[in-house]
Amino acid sequence: MLLLKRRQTKQRPLKKSVLPVRADSTEYTKELLNQDPVPLDWFAMKTAINNKVILVTGAAGSIGAEICRQIAKLRPKILIALDYAESNLSALQQEMQTTFPIIQVHYHLINIQDKCAIMQVLQTYKPELMFHAAAYKDIMLLQTEIREAVQNNVLGTYNLALAAVQHQVKNFILVSTDEAAKPQNIMSATKRIAEIICHSLNQQQSTTKFTTVRFGDLQDTLHFFMFLQNAAQLILQALAISYGGETFVLDLDKPIDITLLALTQTSNRKILQIPPQECQYQWQKLVTFLEQIEVCCQIYNINSLQAFINELVPEYNTTTSTNYIPVIETPDLTPDLNPA
Repeated sequence: MLLLKRRQTKQRPLKKSVLPVRADSTEYTKELLNQDPVPLDWFAMKTAINNKVILVTGAAGSIGAEICRQIAKLRPKILIALDYAESNLSALQQEMQTTFPIIQVHYHLINIQDKCAIMQVLQTYKPELMFHAAAYKDIMLLQTEIREAVQNNVLGTYNLALAAVQHQVKNFILVSTDEAAKPQNIMSATKRIAEIICHSLNQQQSTTKFTTVRFGDLQDTLHFFMFLQNAAQLILQALAISYGGETFVLDLDKPIDITLLALTQTSNRKILQIPPQECQYQWQKLVTFLEQIEVCCQIYNINSLQAFINELVPEYNTTTSTNYIPVIETPDLTPDLNPA
């Protein structure tokens, strides 16, 4: 089992922040962290991005929007922003038109579970690069919404990955979470399965290079601090150095209480690569599982979905986890595919 390098710290009770919110103050954060920035390879990033057709899913979310901003700075040929949140996508459109008026950006209100819409967008624009940031990430809510988590985080990723190969996308970057290294909840378990899909598909073909980048979640008050701007930059840098099949993690030196930091900025982060063993899975068996998972979603069989999660991510057992939500037994509604 491969884990991120972290220094063990004693958990302390949460306290209300007494510091002002100064999200634009780099020097203020550097004082608190006592760290200096690690330089980024902007030449490699520009080479990877400049004059390319690029698609970003979850583009209106926090990390997706920041990826769009960083891509726009490097002058892509076309940027396609996909999201299913109407208000957020509209806000992103207004911001990008103001901040990057010369960049050609197309906005599409699309659910990544919609196979037809995904295929239409890829056929229309023929993107060379895809950044997949769309995901459900609320840990507590997803514990009671297993079906929705699976449909979006697992089947949505599967749809996008297959479409990317079919339309000869050169690079597919999956934005994941460091919690996928040791899943303790439905969110991280479904993100681990998304990683398994990308890694396994990378081994099956040579058309599209699949790369995973894990970064820390900001939902916890005491967690590894990562400012979105720097996280997005490191995701672009991972693209620039990737050969395909890797899982990169952002090396976060020590845990920072983000309540005290008040979400101020830091850029002292670097990228580590971890071996792929934890994401290995035989492709044909995985495809069979995913097809069965899709049927379970269609007939609302939550118990079977839990069983598939346990099989694909044995480190997380939904029946023994402290986060487990009991599900009322329902009759098996699986259709008889071989009637007499």
